[in-house]
Amino acid sequence: MTPQPSNLGLTNPHTVLIVEDNEDGRFMLRTFLQLKGYRVMEAGDGMEAITVATLEKPDLILMDLQLPVLDGLSVTRHLRLNPLSRYVPIVIVSGWDPKQHRPQALAAGCDEYLFKPVDFSLLEEVLKRHLPAIPRVALAASGELELPASVASAH
Repeated sequence: MTPQPSNLGLTNPHTVLIVEDNEDGRFMLRTFLQLKGYRVMEAGDGMEAITVATLEKPDLILMDLQLPVLDGLSVTRHLRLNPLSRYVPIVIVSGWDPKQHRPQALAAGCDEYLFKPVDFSLLEEVLKRHLPAIPRVALAASGELELPASVASAH
């Protein structure tokens, strides 16, 4: 599977990498993120996740634990050793029992653990916690947002 950027209705400058081998799972996460304005990249197995994360430098990674080729914890450990991905927030999204697997995920370097089926209000909180909003003035300065003349002249 090749990385698939999606920016339907892009209103948010952040990129999220979804690492999930189940197409339905990717679809649900992708749809939610696109509706929130995120740019979305996807990977369907662990090796592909490492490649996409290294080349595309996402702002956050949503990672399943059970993946083909290389599992999510191994991917996380690998990404934490790479200077290009060391500080990218990694959120595990898994149906595996959090009581048993959360400690292992955190020890591997994950930042958060969400249980499937995903509670999208919790996911939104996690995104806000790890991906701070960019002030409208900064977006305007970059040319991505037009401010009213009265506001623009004040800056």
